[in-house]
Amino acid sequence: MYGYPYFHSDDVVLNDAYRIAVGDLAGNVVPYRGGLLEKEEFCLLAGLDYTQPWTRDTAINVWYALAFADPDLCKNTLLSVLERADGKIRVAGSYGQSWDNVIWALGAYEYLLCHDDAEFLPFSLEVIANTLKEFEAQEFDAEKNLFGGRAVYADGVASYPDNIVAKLDKERVFALSTNCVYYRVYLICAEFAQRLGRPADSYLRKAEALKKAIEKHFWNERNQNFDYFAGESDANEGLGLSYAVLFDIASPVQKQAVMKNTHLTPHGIACEWPPFERYTKMAEDALGRHCGTIWPLAQGAWGLAALHAGRPDLFENELRLMASKAVRDMHFYEIYHSESGLPYGGWQEWEGKTVLWTSCRKQSWSASAYLALVLKGVAGLSVSDGRISARPRLPQGVNEICLKHIRVRGKTFDLYVSRGADLPKEAAFSLEELPEVLRLSF
Repeated sequence: MYGYPYFHSDDVVLNDAYRIAVGDLAGNVVPYRGGLLEKEEFCLLAGLDYTQPWTRDTAINVWYALAFADPDLCKNTLLSVLERADGKIRVAGSYGQSWDNVIWALGAYEYLLCHDDAEFLPFSLEVIANTLKEFEAQEFDAEKNLFGGRAVYADGVASYPDNIVAKLDKERVFALSTNCVYYRVYLICAEFAQRLGRPADSYLRKAEALKKAIEKHFWNERNQNFDYFAGESDANEGLGLSYAVLFDIASPVQKQAVMKNTHLTPHGIACEWPPFERYTKMAEDALGRHCGTIWPLAQGAWGLAALHAGRPDLFENELRLMASKAVRDMHFYEIYHSESGLPYGGWQEWEGKTVLWTSCRKQSWSASAYLALVLKGVAGLSVSDGRISARPRLPQGVNEICLKHIRVRGKTFDLYVSRGADLPKEAAFSLEELPEVLRLSF
């Protein structure tokens, strides 16, 4: 199935959910021509109910799991969301949604970690630099030292509380997740520049200044958590909180506070919390499409962030919840209800009315999010420049796992982990030293 590692454990639900995720992704690979592709190439669509790749979906899918699959599929999908404009190549937005275009860098970065492609490194830096320059001119607020724009993924009006909706199209709003992504992108640019022997100081300075601004404008001392919007909302955003932890914007103390103080529903972290009253009044148990609902996209990020913050219990909670739903429904939906756990599209305004939407089927980033929790969480795989490490974290009740045909830069290896075995608990190798079989303990 396009080169994804094969996963097996002594937990049938985790195994089945993994195969379902791989199947969902394989079914969303179709011939597509768009962006910089000169002819039809196989690309990953955003889901079964979509006809094209989406920019943010592409970046997140490659970052979460696609980079461990076929390199051509990764590269073609990344190229399919670029455009030439004014003699330059930049990241294109999907359906006019451009505020988080720079997230493309996260996908390009993961692709280059996992696959040898010397020409794609300078190309990626050029694309990201062109895109950054455009948004620095359009969206950067020098007074706040933050980027304006909506939240990552939050394309629907149901993402926003009333006070923010009132000014969405009139003035800048400053969202946590989007600014966290810009911070990470500056660091990626700095690393790319250093690898190419180019100056990186400007990127590093901008990253550090942005990190301080995020701390100043988003950290809520009273709530001991990061706000959704800069100084304007006590609401929380699942992706933003996850990114603040994953990208080390949060201090060690703040990471623990985020894990402690973030509201978790019976079915995992909500995309945003709390749900807004204009939707909850629509019907019994009503939720907004983008508030109070469960998006596996955010569950994947939160699960990895929980591990990063030393909370394996919270990681395992999201892993189990995602796996059980996939096995129940035989595929990964886009959205679920946070109380019932059933597929649920949520309420949102459309053409002057508030209507109940559907939850899209076989959503790629939902499947990728689950694969990320297995590959990067359970197996603990991590790739850096020229090195791969494994630090497994077996969930409760799981005693053995194996991953076969893990491919990194043309090398393949198998990983076996046994609970309580007299073996190392973690390992790191250069690609030249990488064994064909790696056996570890937990």
